[in-house]
Amino acid sequence: MVIAITDADVYDREVPNLIKKLVNFLGDKNVSRALEKYEQSLSMAGPAYSREYLMKRHPWWKDLLDYRNLENSGKTIYKNLSDGIMSLAGDAKKISILQKNMPETIREKFKQDLLGDEAMSYLFELSIAWHFHLRDYKIEWYQDDGLPHPEFKVVTPEKEFDVECKTISADSFRKMKRKDFYYMIDYLLPKIEEMGYCGKIELVLNSNLPSDIRELKDICSEIILIIKNGNLGAFNHPCSFGKVTLSLSNLTKKEVDFTNMYKEMLAQKPHEALGVIYAASHKDRPVDPIEMTCKSTKAEEILKGIRRKIAKATLSQLDKSRPSLVAFFIPEIDDFHELSSESGLAYMTESLFYTGKRNHVLAIIYNSDIRLTMGPYWKKSYFPALLFRNPYCIFKDFSDFEFLTH
Repeated sequence: MVIAITDADVYDREVPNLIKKLVNFLGDKNVSRALEKYEQSLSMAGPAYSREYLMKRHPWWKDLLDYRNLENSGKTIYKNLSDGIMSLAGDAKKISILQKNMPETIREKFKQDLLGDEAMSYLFELSIAWHFHLRDYKIEWYQDDGLPHPEFKVVTPEKEFDVECKTISADSFRKMKRKDFYYMIDYLLPKIEEMGYCGKIELVLNSNLPSDIRELKDICSEIILIIKNGNLGAFNHPCSFGKVTLSLSNLTKKEVDFTNMYKEMLAQKPHEALGVIYAASHKDRPVDPIEMTCKSTKAEEILKGIRRKIAKATLSQLDKSRPSLVAFFIPEIDDFHELSSESGLAYMTESLFYTGKRNHVLAIIYNSDIRLTMGPYWKKSYFPALLFRNPYCIFKDFSDFEFLTH
């Protein structure tokens, strides 16, 4: 079943107070140190690495900096709120309410975990708990005693069940890590622009994209040598690392529709490939873009990785005598409808159920990135989700239980 899970309603005039509560919860000094470290990282990174990797590594730092800049600008805050700041306020609202019923040890753990690079995983736990809170169900957090256990227990007037949350990073099980790709982009594409060219580059690797900086620079040097030899046409050039297809031309300073180009690239590139568009600026408009995509001939093992992660969690972290729900966050899924049946994800999930080892699992729900809908004075955040019920579950009184509502 494909659903959209309601997250948090936030009114524009609530935002300053909610963000203040979040900063107070995390600790003002802790937040200031994290923002200082974040800004230092941005200042030392290239544009693609900073924009596409560093800015997305933590769910809050970019938007919190934007909010502080908005405060200092003298503008009316509630009239100039971005989607990112509204989403930040939504997270703040969830935390300010949910933390009140947490044991002290769990509250302190969240204060630490939400400041780290794995913050998205812990924020996902809070988002799932928030949904059950909205239905007036009681959330009972399990104490962190060093032993495997679920995140929390949901207690309804008639039933109770455990909830286990897992997150897969955007780079998990990929042949190409984003940080490596964007580092290569920041090194290579400005050099191609300096040579006087724009156009498209398609890189196909025989293996993984290396993480070693020297190896990445060796790939770039080989591509640059091909270009210097005048091989600019749209055909394959064999290389030591695989092959590269070029379609380059001289710079023209012709303005382009950058947004539309980016949408077309996302629609055309294989789902396993990484892509970026680098464009120069002329009179504050994008010109002479260089579009680059990169993929590996080796098959991705994302589904196998997800299966291993769920299989381990459902057997080691859940009590088989109790009913349990597994919630799994997968970033960058635009539409779950095509995955709801006759897909690799559907078949993989079904295979987890019919082994007979997980009859205590009520359902598995997959979730993706938060979306926003807009009202006249508010924005509502939600994230798309795909629910698979376990047909072999021994807890039959949950067969028609509405785990998450629209």
